[in-house]
Amino acid sequence: MHLLISLSFAQQINVDLDEDKAAQAGLDAAELEADLSGTISDELRLGDQTVYLQQMAQAAILSSKGMGADYATNPQRFVLGGSVGTAVNSSGARFGKGGDSLPEGGFAFQVSAMAGLNLGAFAKDESVLRRVLIYGNGMMLDTQGDPFSGELINYGGHVQIKLVKRREEAIAEWGGLDLTTGFEASDYKLSLSQGLPIGDDDLEWDATGTYTIHSSTMSVPIELSTNMRVAFFTLYGGLAYDIWQSGTATSTISMTGPVRARVQGQSTKLGTAEVSMGQAGVVPEIPLPRAFVGTQLNIFVVKVYGHVNLAFDQGFGGHAGVRIAL
Repeated sequence: MHLLISLSFAQQINVDLDEDKAAQAGLDAAELEADLSGTISDELRLGDQTVYLQQMAQAAILSSKGMGADYATNPQRFVLGGSVGTAVNSSGARFGKGGDSLPEGGFAFQVSAMAGLNLGAFAKDESVLRRVLIYGNGMMLDTQGDPFSGELINYGGHVQIKLVKRREEAIAEWGGLDLTTGFEASDYKLSLSQGLPIGDDDLEWDATGTYTIHSSTMSVPIELSTNMRVAFFTLYGGLAYDIWQSGTATSTISMTGPVRARVQGQSTKLGTAEVSMGQAGVVPEIPLPRAFVGTQLNIFVVKVYGHVNLAFDQGFGGHAGVRIAL
């Protein structure tokens, strides 16, 4: 028996079960094929792949926001640091991709190193150059997962201008008002690195092959932020808007493998199944604003911080890291 389900012009689930073997095991081959096809579509997020890929691209844009600049320290000379974080889209306010093989909505993971220099580092305190900082950040890294591995790249450059000077009194300091802009790019690839069993205890498809989602994004943000320090603790926050953004996510799926049923405690091969697909999703041309907030623990020149991004396109993300600033 053979069941071919076409989900779109570029997407097919092909389930081919042996009707005689199924009947001998007391099973209905047609019902099993329909059930397994539905499970495959759900597990591999095939129902609306274009929307899913758009969410992946939107998460990729958000994943590195805030990694390339310092919003809390007001460095007078330089700052060096690193951070790790994630972003999700359309899957609620939770970090990470959860316990599923694939995330429920868009997902991206990023790690980045950064460095910043105050242009007035060696100028007098009243020099206008002390109001300008330049930053650079980037990282390339492979990550291992079960059953999906990741490849990430991010890079960017920023300029931060202090529109309103900071004020310091005793153990407290208000950081003034900062305007930050620059260029940000990120690239995230999620790839199947081992076999992926799909199904349940009674019927399982042991899928192997290719499942890759590749997100690539660029953006130019405009951010207004401020910070407040009391003793060793700093709280900061701001509003942001990407005046330009571009991003796509593409999928390549070619998976096949045997379908096995468990009958009276024994595993029996009933046939095979395969999936082939390739689609793309694009981020909206007009982005929505976002907000961010964070806190920092200041241990002399060492700064330990956490940062949360909240986008109005159903995006949520954040990162944490350590910096050294003077």
